[in-house]
Amino acid sequence: MDSASLLAERDAWRDLALRTLRALEVIMEDGSVTGGTLDEIRDRAIAAALRACHGEQARAAEQLGLSRRMMSYYVNKLQLHTA
Repeated sequence: MDSASLLAERDAWRDLALRTLRALEVIMEDGSVTGGTLDEIRDRAIAAALRACHGEQARAAEQLGLSRRMMSYYVNKLQLHTA
C-alpha cells in the first residue's frame, strides 16, 4: 500500500472515531446510556441529538458528524418526528 492510501485510510478511521465520540457525548448528556447493541446506541444517539436540537435535523446531523442525508434516512427508518 502506498503512503497516500495509508493516509486516506488513517483519516477515514479517525473520522469514524470522532463521529462515534460525538454520538457518545450526546447520549451521555441525555442520560440515555443503558447498554444495548451498537444499533440501539446509535438510534438513541440520533433521538437524543434531535431532542437537543429541537427536531432540527441539520443541527443534529452536524452534532453527530452525520450527513444530512444519513440523518434523514435514520429519522425515516426510526419513524422519528422532527420540526
